[in-house]
Amino acid sequence: MADDEQVLTAVLDVPFDTAFTKAGAMNGLPTYPVPPVTTIQGLLYAAMGRPSLLRPNNLPKDVRDDEEAFRERVQTECAFGERVLEPGVRTAGLKSRQKRAREDGYITSPARQESLIGPTYQIYVGGPTELLSAFAAALRDPQRLLYLGRSDDLVDVRDVSRTTATHHAETADLECVTPGASGEPTLLPVSPDYRGRYTTHPGEVKTVSVEGGTVDSYYETKEGERFVYLVDPR
Repeated sequence: MADDEQVLTAVLDVPFDTAFTKAGAMNGLPTYPVPPVTTIQGLLYAAMGRPSLLRPNNLPKDVRDDEEAFRERVQTECAFGERVLEPGVRTAGLKSRQKRAREDGYITSPARQESLIGPTYQIYVGGPTELLSAFAAALRDPQRLLYLGRSDDLVDVRDVSRTTATHHAETADLECVTPGASGEPTLLPVSPDYRGRYTTHPGEVKTVSVEGGTVDSYYETKEGERFVYLVDPR
């Protein structure tokens, strides 16, 4: 990896409220304190107007194959990091939740749902120039109305910038989301579940510290921002 490389940065400002619901929760709907890497990737795909894979059977095979190949490229060639600019206010309330019954129909029950009011995040995306240019253009002029978290949680994307970052192989204390268990650890999804026609592979989670912590190496932009990638498969 070169010492200096391109990085895309952008600020994600949620004007109202949002939630990044933890998968597998049974009796409540808790939220992650920051958007998972998979949520950031989904935001980029939506901004580009790319097709959804939630219902792959509704897509022609060539379209589905092309989209799966594009997302695989993002997974293997792009790095993602983030910083909390404003944590927002965590609230909780009751919400009706439906679960499919063993027989036809659903069972409705109350669940405690957490939300974050007014959070703001900064994201860092590393990767090939071609992809970063496409991401930047899409974030500046998105093909769809953008949400962060739930499907009706609007997000304002601003301060989209392409810059350079220098890699430093030295220990430092950073105030961004860092890998590891410094402070209060959080298990954050960093890769999506893969659901093929014949196999299913669960996504990957990583222990991170939202408040920051000590790292063995980091990146520094030419503007002086220090950050670390939570996932960097390159």
